[in-house]
Amino acid sequence: FLTSEAGQAIGDESGYVPLNAYTGVRMTESEAFELSYSNHTLTILSTDLPKRLEIYDLEGRKVFGSAVLSCDVQIPEGLRGMHVVYLLQGDGSLCAKKVVF
Repeated sequence: FLTSEAGQAIGDESGYVPLNAYTGVRMTESEAFELSYSNHTLTILSTDLPKRLEIYDLEGRKVFGSAVLSCDVQIPEGLRGMHVVYLLQGDGSLCAKKVVF
């Protein structure tokens, strides 16, 4: 078992360690927003406009990042295949959704 400095167990018997215990980042349900992609434009459909958008490939490499100034974000033409889009909300929470470009 992993333990904190105070001796409290961080993981359970299966060895699972929740990532938010270390990062302090609160993940929210991906249903909090919807994405629409057309002609190199990613449209964010959400009640609250996020502060930042980042796109990672499935190997964990960041391939694009941008501040979100409107619900439409221009995406580089070279992105192809499945990627993970992360949206950083104003309250510090992070939403993630898999997309195919």
